[in-house]
Amino acid sequence: MLLGVYTGLVLTHYFRSPSPSWIGYVLPMGNILETGLAWWLLNVFIQRFDSRLARVSDVGFFCLLAPWIPSLLSALFAQTILYSNNIIPVDRFASEVLVYWLGNATGIIILTPLILVWRDVLKYQWSLQKGRQIIFMLSVGLLGLFLYHNHLLPNYIRTSYVLLIPILAWGVWSTGFRGATLLSTLFACGYFIMDSPTLRSHSIILKERNLAANIAFATWHRFEPPFNKFLPPPSMVAGLLEQVGILASISLTVLPLGAASDELRQKAKQDDLVMQALGASFWSWTAKDGLRIQNPMVARMIGPHPLLFKANEGTGSINVPSMTESQIDFNSYWAVTEKGTEGNPLVVTGILQGHAKSMSHLESNKKSEIDNLKVQALRAHLNPHLIFNCLTGLRSMIKTNPELARDFTSRLARFLRAVVDSQSSTLISLTHEIDICLDYVALETMRGKEIDFLYEAEQQGVCIFLPPLSLVTLVENAVKHGQRDDSGKLSIDLLVRKDRLGRGIITLRHGGFVREKQKGRSPGGLSLLKQQLKTIHHPDSTVELLQISPNLVEARMELISLQSS
Repeated sequence: MLLGVYTGLVLTHYFRSPSPSWIGYVLPMGNILETGLAWWLLNVFIQRFDSRLARVSDVGFFCLLAPWIPSLLSALFAQTILYSNNIIPVDRFASEVLVYWLGNATGIIILTPLILVWRDVLKYQWSLQKGRQIIFMLSVGLLGLFLYHNHLLPNYIRTSYVLLIPILAWGVWSTGFRGATLLSTLFACGYFIMDSPTLRSHSIILKERNLAANIAFATWHRFEPPFNKFLPPPSMVAGLLEQVGILASISLTVLPLGAASDELRQKAKQDDLVMQALGASFWSWTAKDGLRIQNPMVARMIGPHPLLFKANEGTGSINVPSMTESQIDFNSYWAVTEKGTEGNPLVVTGILQGHAKSMSHLESNKKSEIDNLKVQALRAHLNPHLIFNCLTGLRSMIKTNPELARDFTSRLARFLRAVVDSQSSTLISLTHEIDICLDYVALETMRGKEIDFLYEAEQQGVCIFLPPLSLVTLVENAVKHGQRDDSGKLSIDLLVRKDRLGRGIITLRHGGFVREKQKGRSPGGLSLLKQQLKTIHHPDSTVELLQISPNLVEARMELISLQSS
């Protein structure tokens, strides 16, 4: 990216500017310093910074550190070069630095999150609910910009754009950070495109030839002496800076709101998964609206009018009997979060935790079975044959390609550690499982096998949890038994989605055929995987190998939604 920026600016200066040629090679260094300083500030001072900007803290650190200090450094560097060569006079130095600095910083705030978040725009599922919501929100935003800038309409129609603000706020909250980045960019572009030439100062600046040097977005004009003779009127500079401030304010408001919605939504999903896995539920009670239990299954088990807290105690726990025949009772833990003037509770929040003494023996047996399956899975993926092959390959790499050997050692250590660490959890995320698969495929590739591993996941399908090493088992089976093409390459395609019932559907396809000895009897790894799914995940979760065409095998895993169970 830095090389592209430098080359583009040098070529622009070479073809557009009559100033000394050496300036064209020096000035782009300001942009290099700007980008490098922004990266250094974010990655050295903020060690947990994530360039995907998935958290509110990431967006905050980015907006605080990336635009302002690096842009000021770049502006001072560029204008000092121009001033030292008498291209701009001393009385214009401060004005040039200010416009360059604020315009560049605003561009970073608007465009950089868009580039970082929409790198996979071609893979985005626009037909899904969130994609349709984003399109609707952008349409409403365009309508609002049109009403605001169209001076031919009556004032009472133009002012109706205010009614669209709640819709846009809902749109940002429902679409998250992706929608926020698009909306911020739409407002920035629409603000200039729809600007009225007769009423907005920035449009007047665009029409004045001798003032073009003061527009930060057309940087090459600053190098042409004919366009740098006059300082624009203070009112026009003020108008330009006012618009820059408006766009920066919009972005600094919208972007954290989008990141906050994603973060809160993800936190709510995690809380729901935890409660479902524990057979528990959050609950809340207010004097105005009464009781609300989040888990419908728990609500049915304890009945419509349970006693969950004592009004005279601020915190505590109480036993709540079940109304069903399952003999599962609950413990209610509560805390009064808001009281009235007389000390009476107004808002109470709590957790319902299920327990059953009669089922303790069954739970103990189930835990023992799960631990046994974990041990078997760990042995299957840490078998001596695999480690022996890796060490043998590493020995030859050390002699022929030491650099590749170091990379192979790092990936092998990471893969083995991931395999071991994964057993500390009953369920792991699909994203974590795919990372383990990528390390495994990389190891096999370094050992000389040509493997093309492609995966595609719908946005809803990413939020899937499965037993550890489930997907790795399918990938290993494909590498071991898959059929390669004429060039010796094995293609493995992974697709993840959710159906209308909320079931996670994972399909892994590769060339080959289901061997005769597999009919009626699953291979060892697949048989273990079936036991893991039924015991750890859900009794109705399944996995099977299918011959979907003469030379194409599909491993299909169907994971029952834990929330619906």
